Amino acid sequence: MIAEQAKLTELLQGIKQFEVPLYQRPYSWGNTEREQFWRDILRAGRDPKPGMHFTGSVVFMERTGSMAGNLKRARLIDGQQRLTTLSLLMLAVAECMAGQEALELPLEGTVDVQRIEASDIREDYLLNKRLTGDSRFKLLPTHADRDTLKFLLGEGPQPTKVSREVEAGAVFFRQRLALPGTNLKEVLRGVHKLQVVSVALEEGRDDPQLIFESLNSTGKDLTQADLIRNNVLMGLNHEQQDELSREYWVPMEARFADTEDGTFDRFMRDFLTLRTRSIPNEQEVFAAFKAYRAARPGDEGVKSLVADVAHLARLYMGVVNPDSLPQAGVQLAMADLAALRVRVVSPFLLELLEDREQGRMTDDTLTQALRLIESFLMRRAVTGERTSPLNRFFAALGRDLHKDGEYLRSLERALVRFQDRDQDGFPSDEVFAAALKTAALYRMNVCKPLLVRLERGMSPKEAFEEGTLTIEHVMPQNDKEDSLSPAWQTMLGPDWRAVQARLVHTLGNLTLTGYNSELGDRPFHDKQILPAPKGYMHSRLLMTRELAALPEWNETRIQERAIELTQRALALWPFPTLTPEELSALRAEGRQRGKVKTVEDHLETSSAALRSLYEQVRARLLKLPGGVREEPQKQYIAYKVAGANFCDLAVQPSLSTLKCWLNIPPSQIDDPHRLTQDITGKGKAGNGNVELVLTLQSDLDAFEALAQQALDYQSARAAGKVSTPEVNEAEAALAALPDVQRQVLAELEARLLSLPGVQRVTNKFYISFRSNRVFLELRARTASLYLSVKGLPSGPMEDPTEEWRSLDDWWHRTIRTLDDLEGAWPTVQAAYDSQQAIPAATAASRTTIRTFFTQILGLVSDLSNVTIETTKNADTFLRIPGQPQHLARINQHNPSGVVELLLNIPFAEVNDPTGRGESRMKHTSLPAGHFSVGLRPGEDEAATSLLTQLFTRYGALRA
Repeated sequence: MIAEQAKLTELLQGIKQFEVPLYQRPYSWGNTEREQFWRDILRAGRDPKPGMHFTGSVVFMERTGSMAGNLKRARLIDGQQRLTTLSLLMLAVAECMAGQEALELPLEGTVDVQRIEASDIREDYLLNKRLTGDSRFKLLPTHADRDTLKFLLGEGPQPTKVSREVEAGAVFFRQRLALPGTNLKEVLRGVHKLQVVSVALEEGRDDPQLIFESLNSTGKDLTQADLIRNNVLMGLNHEQQDELSREYWVPMEARFADTEDGTFDRFMRDFLTLRTRSIPNEQEVFAAFKAYRAARPGDEGVKSLVADVAHLARLYMGVVNPDSLPQAGVQLAMADLAALRVRVVSPFLLELLEDREQGRMTDDTLTQALRLIESFLMRRAVTGERTSPLNRFFAALGRDLHKDGEYLRSLERALVRFQDRDQDGFPSDEVFAAALKTAALYRMNVCKPLLVRLERGMSPKEAFEEGTLTIEHVMPQNDKEDSLSPAWQTMLGPDWRAVQARLVHTLGNLTLTGYNSELGDRPFHDKQILPAPKGYMHSRLLMTRELAALPEWNETRIQERAIELTQRALALWPFPTLTPEELSALRAEGRQRGKVKTVEDHLETSSAALRSLYEQVRARLLKLPGGVREEPQKQYIAYKVAGANFCDLAVQPSLSTLKCWLNIPPSQIDDPHRLTQDITGKGKAGNGNVELVLTLQSDLDAFEALAQQALDYQSARAAGKVSTPEVNEAEAALAALPDVQRQVLAELEARLLSLPGVQRVTNKFYISFRSNRVFLELRARTASLYLSVKGLPSGPMEDPTEEWRSLDDWWHRTIRTLDDLEGAWPTVQAAYDSQQAIPAATAASRTTIRTFFTQILGLVSDLSNVTIETTKNADTFLRIPGQPQHLARINQHNPSGVVELLLNIPFAEVNDPTGRGESRMKHTSLPAGHFSVGLRPGEDEAATSLLTQLFTRYGALRA
């Protein structure tokens, strides 16, 4: 490996070609990353100083025998996003310069100039002059991007399937170069100042697989599915990569191109769940795939694995998009299941589709199976049962089925047998009916799907557009005191408040309409006779039109309608037909299964290799002195001495690993091999805050020594030789540090507390330091201090001793010595300075922001009939009643003195009266690219304009 500093532009100059390997994902930088790249270039270009601007690394491997004529070829291991973006920028620059006179740039350190024309840009950075075919291109992307880049360069026809981000990148830079005030000389000067670390790998000596995973194991760079593609294709020769990429992987990714973000990752997780009968952690899908691949028989090549993934990906489209299924009955059943939004069932649905394709069932049987699962899920949702135990249940369900006969009957029996906390997992008719009549159905996610199915059941041949419908409360839901109109109070009677509180959200009081805002809180008779098409009497929906014939609406009518609709629901979502004896036997069998948890239950889906590892670990633990006992628990296997757990093991079949928790204070563990980590304050299944993971390659002698320490600690506690006073864990861990680290701690705290306005705050698991707000958190680790700092807009300062690691908005590193502290201190100082720059919110300013926030919520109520939801974290969301999707999010920002308004509208489609709005690519619950703006107190008109646009878009604006 040879690493050296280089100008980014120099990598492309000369007769060169960087080929993006086919195992890498397509170009994926969006406008957020491109905007940062553009700003870095402008900043560097406008700086009169000659210094360089560092922009990351480029890792490549020169291909053996790559010298064809003068062409030097290299495979690009890391850096394709940066090089592709540079190519798109230089393409836009060449287009901008076409037909213009040459630019003259001063040569650094001389009085001479360099004349640059459009053709120079193309030949220096984009194309290899005099070469043809693929050799002509300095950057050769993956198949998904290649034809689009060739077309943009004028070297090929327009592709049938355009690469969206490549095209968007070209448009982005064309627009930036066209902005008034943009100076091409500054742009080119900035481009020439971009510096990278150029890392050239040696073929046959450096392992590109390990380097690639290391470079892309964290952050935004790669999804789990991207890493899997890399794992599958990287080890193959070019011809094999090309075959598998073209035949399987590119078509497979194309299937997911128009699905929502994350669908491909979810598919890979569901694929592994189906094939291993074990559910990988969402963040460990790649690790689970590597374990699955390693456990496959040696005679099954990578092609059969990729073919299997591609095969199930094709079937998975039926789960993601039911309209793609070939049979109408299956389509509708799958769509109704999808409407329930219970994703944990997806692996089993994939299994059903595969079994249908393999002839184990007919389309009719598949439809019945889907309807049966819908009944199971609908009944559980209405009765308020948990969804969390369904993950493992559906992952393993296929093992309980008789697929060569009585497929449907065995599925019925398995669903009825399921128990959760000794409760029947498939609610009976009596339990389901009782919940339908009394539960606050409107507050459940299944409310609209249930009403839609009831309506369709009344008129199965009458088509209607579900997406335009909302849930209508016949008796209004406004629950403010004395808010119901006199007409409603009279109709409901003297106990109208109690009637409304008890029945307003129940099934009997709910229906569907496309005119919710027009109906509003009107009296019942007005709702019945509003002019067409708004009134009940004009509705195309039978469920709603039935209401037009009723003389009044009161408690009796609501309850009668609930009984009627409940009978229809029992027919739509039936319980399997079983004799009382069969039902009793299945329930009893399910309860017995749920009570007993054995070691074999934990090992149920483990490979032979993992079983062998467990048996070796088990033997070592049981032979330890002191009378060790083994006790299987629900989530782990406990190993006890003197009545206390000293080691807990969780079997992880999907990863082929054992996760271990040792019950000893982290500060007291002697771990010379650094196998453990301190998880104090983090969630875990077992006991103890010392965690380690055992793999098939782990040093079991080292593990046994660690387990012995935990056993000795628990034995000493039982003998009363260890005092356990009630002390703060954070302070205790710091006090237990060795002398060297306590000296470092004392120096660090002295420096921190000497900074103006800094306070030290003791939390349960860490110590924090704050000025206007927290800028540093401190934790004790084994013979070290763990620092976490926040508020570094440009990243850490130069630190010669150790690299900082980034996670979310925090930067982390470990210090052990005073030299470490010297290296880390400039970054700590920078974090403090950045927080000092943020003015502390005064009581008056907080009151002003809170008042303005309240005014905006008042506008929401005045302009629309949407629901305002406030979470336990004080986040405020806007939602149309009965709809899962958020319309907006509203946040108070005291430090910046604004109320942030985030709208579920693409940024480009908003008429922004403030001119300050921006496109937000990331935010919980709202799609990428939504509109965001910070409104200042007094900007009521801007708030009204923006909210009006939002409610108009979603049909929620009051008439």
